[in-house]
Amino acid sequence: LSYSIDSTLLTIVTPIFPHLKNELGVSELQIGSMFAMKPAVQLLADPLIAPLVNRGHNWLIIFGLLVEVATSVSLAFSTSFLAFLLLRGLQGAGSAMIMTTGMSWVARVHAHDDQARGTALSLVMMGVAGGTCIGPTLGGLLFRAGGLHLTFFTMAVLAFSVLGLDVLALTCSKFETRTVTSRGEETDEKMAFAALLGDPYMWIVYGSIMAGNGAIGMLEPTLGLYMERLGFNEMAVGLSFLALTGPLLLFSPIAATLGNRFGRSGVIFAGLILLGGGYALISASGGKLCGIFLALAG
Repeated sequence: LSYSIDSTLLTIVTPIFPHLKNELGVSELQIGSMFAMKPAVQLLADPLIAPLVNRGHNWLIIFGLLVEVATSVSLAFSTSFLAFLLLRGLQGAGSAMIMTTGMSWVARVHAHDDQARGTALSLVMMGVAGGTCIGPTLGGLLFRAGGLHLTFFTMAVLAFSVLGLDVLALTCSKFETRTVTSRGEETDEKMAFAALLGDPYMWIVYGSIMAGNGAIGMLEPTLGLYMERLGFNEMAVGLSFLALTGPLLLFSPIAATLGNRFGRSGVIFAGLILLGGGYALISASGGKLCGIFLALAG
């Protein structure tokens, strides 16, 4: 649920920011920078958050959700490009806390069972995929009904509700805070991190994840501006992303099963081919909504 809320916050602005282009008096490049600010800050913050999570500071997920609640309320009253940019950056820092802590929980619970860990991670990615794809649709509907206030107040309430569940989970959790007691332990942590960065197999994983997330990330500003030029409103932009939701939610658990049975490399390769085909179909859709839907489903 925490991942779903965070991913929804990432993409709920997809139909909204292009609409604000004229209202804020900003260029398309500035619109793109507002989209990119959240994941960019998260990218920089993740390596800083990871050592704290390794030492058992699981409360970071609570702080991350508090940041997202506060920034969502602030976004509802924002009226300038700089305010949107700053608040999106703060949301990126909150995302780093949520994502890193959540992955750590999964890894610790299923540390000795590779297949169970793969299945658990597929369910986690279902949360990410669901939030990412529902975000634009929810944003289009809420913005059409009540503007920025309704959109971001709704997200603040949802994030606060999930925060309560996380507090309950932490209270019942058996994980304990671990402190580094010697310089040797600190050195071991740094060596383990360096080993991961030097592992060629992990670079394949990094690249595949970047391609998958980048495929959706590039669509966020581009598809909204493209459909706006074609005369579609923000609700149509949001609804078009529903084509992503079904296949992602349905195929995530199937992908885990296929990966365990036939090998994960083949599944990753097939996914990258489908991503490329979907992008090609968007270009060939000729601006027809049905064509865009089919391309996004691919």
